[in-house]
Order: sequence, then C-alpha cells, then structure tokens
Amino acid sequence: MAKLRLDLLIIEKNLFDSRQKAQAAIMEGIVMVGNKIINKPGTLINQDEEITLTRPLEEKYVSRGGLKLEKAIIDFKPEIKDKIFLDIGASTGGFTDCLLQNEAKFVYAVDVGYGQIDWSIRQDPRVKVIERCNARYLEPEQLYQESEKAQAAVIDVSFISLSKIIPNLMNLLTTDFFIMSLVKPQFEAGRDKVKKGIVLSPDTHEEVIFNLKKFLETINLKLNSLTYSPVKGPSGNIEFLAYITPNNSSISDENIKNLVKKAHHEL
Repeated sequence: MAKLRLDLLIIEKNLFDSRQKAQAAIMEGIVMVGNKIINKPGTLINQDEEITLTRPLEEKYVSRGGLKLEKAIIDFKPEIKDKIFLDIGASTGGFTDCLLQNEAKFVYAVDVGYGQIDWSIRQDPRVKVIERCNARYLEPEQLYQESEKAQAAVIDVSFISLSKIIPNLMNLLTTDFFIMSLVKPQFEAGRDKVKKGIVLSPDTHEEVIFNLKKFLETINLKLNSLTYSPVKGPSGNIEFLAYITPNNSSISDENIKNLVKKAHHEL
C-alpha cells in the first residue's frame, strides 16, 4: 500500500475535516504515529499506521487561532461588543470567529492568501472577506468606502515582522483604537537566533518583546500589556499576545521578563 502525506492521511481517517486544521494540529505536535509525535505535515506515512491525538480536539472555533485570541480577551479585558474590527492575517478565521462570539459588530477579514477562510465565517453577514491583500499596503478606500472605520484590530501574520504591519494600521483605524496582536518570535528574531524555524531561548523571547516595545514607542504607540498563547505555534514555538494602544503606559521590562518566565514554565 502506498504511503500518504500525514495531513491527508489524518483527514482520510476522519480525525479532521479540513487540511488547514490537520496541518495546524500536526505542527502543534499533538499527532502521534505509532509511539512517535510527527510535526511535519508532509511526512509520508504507511496508511495502516495507528494514528492518535495526544489531547482531545477543541472545536469551539473554526481554528485554534480562536483559542489564542480568547486568552488575550480574558487577560486584557478589552471592549469587544458592538465594535468594528480588522482581522489582519485572517487565514481560516479563528480570530474572526472569536470576535463574533464575543459580539463584535463587524469584522473585515484581511488575508494575503485566497480561499482559506472557513465557509461559516465567509457567509456570515457580519464579515467582509478581503483576500489577496497585503495589509502592509492596504488603503482605507479598499475597506470602507462609505462605511464606518474599524475601531480595533487583531493580527496573526507569519513570515513578516509586526514592524512592517502595524504602522499602516494607524491609517485604517479610528484615533482611539487598540490592537491585539500575536507575537511570533520565529519571525521577529534575527536569523542567528532561529534554528530550523524554532526559537527556544527565553532570552531571545525577551529580546523580541523588548524590541517590539521600543519600536512601538518610535511610532507613538504603547505595549500596554502582554500574555502568552495557550497554544504553541508550528514546531512547538511559544508565542505571545500583545495589547497595543496609542495611550496609557508601557508594560515594564520586569513584567515582560516575568511573563516570559511564566510562559516557559507553563508550556
């Protein structure tokens, strides 16, 4: 019997209903083949191999991204109800789903890709999907025309630094905005700090967040608060969530260090 890619095989075995969800679970490290965890979706596997999950699936949102944003909402306690949001890097729609479940009024779901967002999110009248769009160059006219401006943004982007994304968002939001952003050290740290796509060092995690804080201050924004994602990213990367506004005070360096330490202890 021919071997099959792991992401396709676990769909065939009815463990997942979409390739995006299958790949996310594999990269998170919860898919076990025999007695070994495999974290590369393209790994070829014998079709008769026993495949199990190391923990039950969470189906509250269309993707595990919803769990990440949920943690940010719990920890930061922002006002979500009746607000208009930008979701930058919407992908499958986990962040958008979480916002809608928390009674957001409307979400502009923006992604550089195409055809990724879950159908249940795509057809929701409270969502406008904007695909094949690089948020770095997004203009207000592409979004709003005569509609209201977004009051807040959420961000989950890969293969690009937040320093390339956030400045343009200031042109797209109302003046009293806030941003909740996933911080992925593997895309923020220098190449010498990233080994095979993974950042393990707490010192590097601290450095990434310190650098983000300093950058935000150069564009008159504040890193108000920080938490860590309850779900690891690809290849087991620890990721963080930042709460950013144009006012209030920045989180202290000491609190950043304590948060990074807690993340490494808990995860």
